[in-house]
Amino acid sequence: MNKSEDLDNIATATENKGNKLKNLLLIAAVLLLAVILINSMLTALSPALTVSGETGETLYSSPACSCCSGNQAGSELNQVQQQALAYYNDQFEEEATGAVVEDYGCHQEILILKGGEPLRRLAYNNGVFSDLGPLTDKQGN
Repeated sequence: MNKSEDLDNIATATENKGNKLKNLLLIAAVLLLAVILINSMLTALSPALTVSGETGETLYSSPACSCCSGNQAGSELNQVQQQALAYYNDQFEEEATGAVVEDYGCHQEILILKGGEPLRRLAYNNGVFSDLGPLTDKQGN
């Protein structure tokens, strides 16, 4: 082999190593981006605290409020639950027997129940209840 061929071989080997390094860096960047996206999705889907009035158990549900994650303590949610029942029983003719409070952080939504059947949904924000209307099906939707 002459010097020209040796230099060509060295240049080719160096170029191959450079391409391998670029490929490894590209793979690492894609994996890092995938981890960040998955972590963001898991954070967005983290459960908000929910308190059930008829059963007394603590449940969990996914928050719909993109700006928030549930942040009220269980005792505060129990208080909202009792206030929602009092508000409903005062505002409507049909008496409720239970309520389920879903804390979305920026507001709470309360599903009013009678005998386990959903009647109406209320919203609670900054100390004020809002009527979100009667429910059209038995699933609370």
